Amino acid sequence: MYKDCVLETPPKDLPPPRTSAKVLIIDDDRAATAIVAARLARHFEVVSTNDPTRAVDLARDEMPHIILCDINMPEMTGDEVTHALSLDPLTHDIPVIYLTSLLERGDTEVLDGTFGGHYGVSKNASLVELLQVIAKVMQ
Repeated sequence: MYKDCVLETPPKDLPPPRTSAKVLIIDDDRAATAIVAARLARHFEVVSTNDPTRAVDLARDEMPHIILCDINMPEMTGDEVTHALSLDPLTHDIPVIYLTSLLERGDTEVLDGTFGGHYGVSKNASLVELLQVIAKVMQ
C-alpha cells in the first residue's frame, strides 16, 4: 500500500532541511503516520498522534505551524477534527491539509480546496509533493 518510501531530494524552491516549522500529523493509521513523519523529519519538527480525540489538546500544547489530518478515522473524522480546531481560539488559525489514501500519488491537485477550502494530499505522496503542498499552504 505505501510503496516507494524513498526520501527523494526536493527541488530548491521548497523548505530547506530542518526549518524551525512544526508539523502535526493526525492519523489513526500508525504506519501512515510513521511514513509521512519519516518523509518530513528532515525538513520540519514533526509531532503526531494516532488518536484524533487528542488533536485539539496536542495542537494547543505544540502550536504547530501546519496540521496534516487524515479524513477517514473511526473515532472522529477529519472534518470533525478541523471543526474542533476552528472553534478553539488558540488553534483556529493553524492551516490544515487533509491526508487521504483514496487518491494515488500525483493526484494532489484533485483535492485542492475541495474539503471546506482545505488542501489535500495522498498518503502515498512523494516527499516533493508533500513539500509542495505544505509550502503552498504556508505562504
